[in-house]
Amino acid sequence: LYGQVYGIETRITRGFSFVGPQMLLDGHLAIGNFVRDVFEQGTVIVKGDGLDRRSYLYAADLAVWLWTIFVEGASEQPYDVGSPEVVSLIDLATKVATLASEVLSKPIDVKVLGAEIQSLSPKSYLADITQAQVSLGLDAWIRLDEAILRTLRFEVKRSQKACA
Repeated sequence: LYGQVYGIETRITRGFSFVGPQMLLDGHLAIGNFVRDVFEQGTVIVKGDGLDRRSYLYAADLAVWLWTIFVEGASEQPYDVGSPEVVSLIDLATKVATLASEVLSKPIDVKVLGAEIQSLSPKSYLADITQAQVSLGLDAWIRLDEAILRTLRFEVKRSQKACA
């Protein structure tokens, strides 16, 4: 509305869930908490039933998306920024544990508490990226497994630097 009133080109993005180096590991995002659990407890903890569904876009893809929308996006056109790859939180926890086991060369378990969680987050928090794909050629180029691996490897390097 401000853009219309004052003749300013505006870009509208709706961000969904993201993963990558430097993300918060103690915030409200499940994937950050799962990565933290790997390093602090050696077990990935799913506090709820794990049935909620999300999609995670890798941080480098996020940067490309935002720049592309800023430079080439249509003014006042909203773009969902996210990934089309949908995963339940239980499957996400299992992916994180499996990939962490490979990176750390030790078994990482998953524990589902199944607790009733009072949350404002919807059961499914998924982006519709059709507009960004069709009009701007955007996609999630880094798949979720690779995004998790890159994030885990970054955390290993960061913890090694902290110990040195």
